[in-house]
Amino acid sequence: QWLRDSIPYFQRQAVEKVDTVYLKQIDSLYFVDQYIIRGSIAAKGNYAIDKSALPENRFELDSTNLIALIQLIEAYGFPSEQLLGVDGYQKATMIIHHNFRLEHNEKYHPIVLKALFEGEYLPSDFEGMYEQYCMWYKDTTFFSTFDQDLSESNLERINLNRRKYGLKDLSAFQIKRKGLVMKAKW
Repeated sequence: QWLRDSIPYFQRQAVEKVDTVYLKQIDSLYFVDQYIIRGSIAAKGNYAIDKSALPENRFELDSTNLIALIQLIEAYGFPSEQLLGVDGYQKATMIIHHNFRLEHNEKYHPIVLKALFEGEYLPSDFEGMYEQYCMWYKDTTFFSTFDQDLSESNLERINLNRRKYGLKDLSAFQIKRKGLVMKAKW
């Protein structure tokens, strides 16, 4: 009963810890990433955008968005849930995922690795970003069996990688259809 009565208190504390200046900056970068670049109408924001000033290829904005994010990380720290709250962290993660997975942005991987090992970046978020990077540019898998290689040596290699980065062992999943679908057992 006491814990249930304390929920509003803890919610207020969590909201008060959020860096609202940083959150507004991340929100604007998210709006550019989702609405302007990728055309998602689900992204909401109250921004006046001069569409005539936008480049013809909207994906050119990814690099300026990334530079702005790197500057924010240098100024405020990694956009963790502790700094931005759950919603802000999810928005920042989307921007990180879209940019850090690209080969020409490999030089920024130490930023996410540092955040991962300091507990500011979820291993599952890192897994998705880094797996795409490896599959697209290294022609190999790192955390998954999407390469359909279910040999003992490959499964052992993947499990070593997963443990090193704080992810569940493949034994926690049911691997089906030559590794294309992995459903959690628990």
